[in-house]
Amino acid sequence: MNIQWNKVTWYSKLAAVVLGLVIFCVGIYIGTEIEELKQQNFCCLPPMTKIKQCPDEWIYDKMPTVGGNVQLPKTYFIFSGERKEIDNYDIDWITRNCKVTPTEVQ
Repeated sequence: MNIQWNKVTWYSKLAAVVLGLVIFCVGIYIGTEIEELKQQNFCCLPPMTKIKQCPDEWIYDKMPTVGGNVQLPKTYFIFSGERKEIDNYDIDWITRNCKVTPTEVQ
C-alpha cells in the first residue's frame, strides 16, 4: 500500500472522523470528572465559622459622605487599631460575651 501524503483519501477521511470523535469523547470524560471533583469538594467543606473574639471598639459610622457612593460598610470593629469587617464575626456571641456596644461616629 503506497501512502499518498498530498492527496485526501478515504482512509485519511476516516482517520480524521475517528480522531475527532476520540477527542470529543475525551473532552466530555474530562469535563464530567472535573465537575464530579468540584461537587465532592464543595459538599465536604466544613461551613465557615465566624470569629468569636471581643473587639476593642464597635463603630457605627454616621458620617455624611460626598457623592453618596460609599463601598465600605458603615458598621465595623476595631482590633488592635485595625479596622475589621463585621461580616467575619459572630455578632450574637459578641453581644452576649463582650462589654462593647456600638459607638456612633458623627
